[in-house]
Parts: sequence; C-alpha cells; structure tokens
Amino acid sequence: MATRRYPDSIAPSLSPHEAIELLRERLQHCEHIAVLRRDDPEVQKWVYTTEAILHRAFGKPDGQPYQMTARFTNAGSFPMRRVGFSGRGGTPDDVIQQQHRARTCERKAVLESCIEQLEISPTPAAGVAELNHALIEHTGVHPQIQAKCGPLYASGAFAEAVEKSFKVVPDRSRELTGYEKGSEAFGKGKLHIRGAVAPHVDSDFNEGAKFLMMAIDMFRNEKSHTSDAKITDPVRAQQYLMLSSLAMYLLDDAEIRA
Repeated sequence: MATRRYPDSIAPSLSPHEAIELLRERLQHCEHIAVLRRDDPEVQKWVYTTEAILHRAFGKPDGQPYQMTARFTNAGSFPMRRVGFSGRGGTPDDVIQQQHRARTCERKAVLESCIEQLEISPTPAAGVAELNHALIEHTGVHPQIQAKCGPLYASGAFAEAVEKSFKVVPDRSRELTGYEKGSEAFGKGKLHIRGAVAPHVDSDFNEGAKFLMMAIDMFRNEKSHTSDAKITDPVRAQQYLMLSSLAMYLLDDAEIRA
C-alpha cells in the first residue's frame, strides 16, 4: 500500500503533547480493529485517521510523508488473494484474517514507538517563541538587555540577540567613560565598579569586571566578522546574554575616579 500524501492546508503541525494524546486514543482501538474483518470500513477509517495524525506530528513542510508515517502504513504485508480461472483457490479467509491481526499488532508497535519519540522530542516550532520568552524573562536578565534583545531572542533570532547584547554593553561604557572598549574604559576612562566584598579585594573585583568587558569586546568582534555566528541553541544564546547582563549590572554600580 502506498503512503498517502496530505495537503499542507489540512495538516497543520501538532505539538508533541497534542500528538501523544491523539495517538494514545488511536492505540485504545487496536484490539477492536484487530478482530474486525480486514475490509471493514471501520478499519480503513482507523488507518486513514491515524496516518493523518502521524503526518501532522512528523510530516515535512513539503507534504512528503515522514518515515514514521510510512512505517505505520507499510507495517506487515497482506497476502494477495489469487483466484484461479476456475474461481477456486487463493488465500483462505482465516489466513487473511490472521495476517490482518498480525499487521494491526505491528502498527500498534509503531504507534507506541512514535509516542516514546514524541515524549523525548524537543519543543515544537509552534511553542518555541513561548519557551524562548520564558527562558530570558525569568532568569534576571538586565532590563536593558531584556528590552533590546528579548524580542529577537523570543523570535528565535539567537545570533542577532547575542550580537546586539554585545553592542549594548559598550554603548553603556561609552556613555559612562567616553570609551567603548573595556580596557580603555578601565584605563583611560578611570572606570571603577563598586561592590567588592572588602577593600583588600577591590582591585581583584575590578580586574575581573574589566576582563569581563574585554571578553565581551572579543566575542563581539568574533560574532560580527562572520555571517554565521553559530548560535542555534537557545540555552547557549541565553548564556551569552547573561554575560552581557552581568556586565550591565556591574556598570550600574560604576563610578569615575580621578
């Protein structure tokens, strides 16, 4: 049996949660389907509806069937009834029915595998924006990083969000000291960050802050000199944003010392 194609217009993507719920419902009918005659219309209806669910859960944008849809459709094989010229012979009904039960069992196994894969699958595209928004909104990101980079991050433009954050920090440094680069801000600009836990480690604290700013300078240079910033993971992008966020919080406690 050839795998059917489903037009994109009737096959919007399903989230893993939605697909799992629908496939579990299809599984509940397997035993009933197995005892029906192979040519019962209810069997075909069950097959076609299940194929449509699999296509929506695993299908490709161009409408081509995904591997799991094909596996379900082609699970097992029916012996063709071959009738001789005399009208006699061919595969007995009980053998056909036994094959139908075996095929339904194989299809059940395919559905169970699909559910297991969906349970460990990443969040679907439909929910990416919501997840990304939550990742950045609930991690204490500096308000300016949130305002200027959050929308890009939430839309999935991770590289652009990170690159912009690496511009927000030097912009703030320039406002405070007249210098963008961390080394110059702490040197020529006399930038000093308050907040060391004790006076005797103030120098170490400020050296750390300076090197953080310098690291952002280097990251900005690296990201801006390629069309592919190699940031497709929202968690990695978030970690870069947190670097910029920490730098901004440190600059909030900055002063200029003569």
